Amino acid sequence: MINATSWTRLADGVVPARVGQPETILDTSGRSVDDVPAELRENGRIWLTYTFHNPATGVEQLKRTYLQLHDGLVFGSGYYILDSQVQAVTFSSVLQYEDKGKDAAIAAFDATPDEPLATYLFVVDPQTGTTLAQSVNPNLIGQVADWGAITEVLATQDIIDAISRGTGTWVAYNHINPVTSNEETKRTWLVMHDGLIFGSGYYSSNIPESDVIFAVSSTIRTYESNRADDAWIDVITFDEPITTDALYPFVINATSWTRLADGVVPARVGQPETILDTSSRSVTDVLDELEARGSVWVTYTFHNPAAGVEQIKRSYLQLHDGLVFGSGYYTLDYQVQSALQGHILEYERDGRTSALASVDIIPDEPFTTYLFVVDPQTGTTLAQNVNPNLIGQVADWGAITEVLATQDIIDAISRGTGTWVAYNHINPVTSNEETKRTWLVMHDGLIFGSGYYVSDILAPADLPP
Repeated sequence: MINATSWTRLADGVVPARVGQPETILDTSGRSVDDVPAELRENGRIWLTYTFHNPATGVEQLKRTYLQLHDGLVFGSGYYILDSQVQAVTFSSVLQYEDKGKDAAIAAFDATPDEPLATYLFVVDPQTGTTLAQSVNPNLIGQVADWGAITEVLATQDIIDAISRGTGTWVAYNHINPVTSNEETKRTWLVMHDGLIFGSGYYSSNIPESDVIFAVSSTIRTYESNRADDAWIDVITFDEPITTDALYPFVINATSWTRLADGVVPARVGQPETILDTSSRSVTDVLDELEARGSVWVTYTFHNPAAGVEQIKRSYLQLHDGLVFGSGYYTLDYQVQSALQGHILEYERDGRTSALASVDIIPDEPFTTYLFVVDPQTGTTLAQNVNPNLIGQVADWGAITEVLATQDIIDAISRGTGTWVAYNHINPVTSNEETKRTWLVMHDGLIFGSGYYVSDILAPADLPP
């Protein structure tokens, strides 16, 4: 619930710390805070699409929300689009099963597409654990695939008890993403029908790509609404350079290949476009694909204004009205956020004692994106998987609080979101003091952190083919 006058949150059904805080649900929307209350006053209700923190996954995700104005208050509720997409896959498969019958439906589910899909369907016999249908790899039929990873997290009977009443349940576990071939955290929706378990889910790498596509479509809407006298350029391009972790938009002239608008660095406007100069694909190839398909994903190195250095970036480009609209995410940032969230899910699943003990397992070789867990009341390290002597000491946290006050950090992350912080620290691999960029989140009253050093950042030669 939002106060329609002050635009602050008055009530929250999941994160009580948001109550009394300025409302942020429109900060990543294609519509301004002014436009939305005006339409609410006129029509009494409105639908919005924006990115927001999903407390179930711990990361920002695309959300669609319905708002209704009543008695000077704005009442709202919404759903996360990725969640809805995989639920739709599961339920439509159940309807297909009912329509075609078991044998025909199972045969249809087994049709493997030319390109692997991360949000594939699978059907499992819970009595044997074997896969009856799966649309990603025919060799997995009759094997224990996703189900094996799921039952390492939840007991079979607990799953059946949760979904046998006609409802579904979410489960998070680690599994190989068939698109990236990496082990990632997967969030899967399970339902039971006719004694079988139907499931579909998404991987951590699906999340930023969904948000990037939204950022591009939102920018196109801004363009269409402000085309007169090129007003859209000023709307998209800020007056002064800003440092941001948002998925900022950019617009390119598809003919001259120069930048027309930039959501973070105004000095780039009017300059020759460089986003593909470090890509494995030529500008000509990308433009040919844009002409043929209308959109394309590209990977290249680019300057991250938040980190101040070149990093690998993955961007979505869409051709519209002779312009190329784009947005992307820095892959190293997201890898850190994704790995950290995996540990929080483990904490939720296994409990505090077990999860902290698993963090404290020191690898044979030190690595730089180590996890640490801090008690903010004392500043001491409760868990850290780089050096056992640092447990009980003030390590990264001491360097962080030289840059930001403890209360400022807690204020920034206690509302269910995370924050980035840059500070100087000893890199355990190089033994040199370097600038470190770390992502911090709060969970169960503790602060979880993980980051990377300047020397971690991939050079252009390391760009994936």
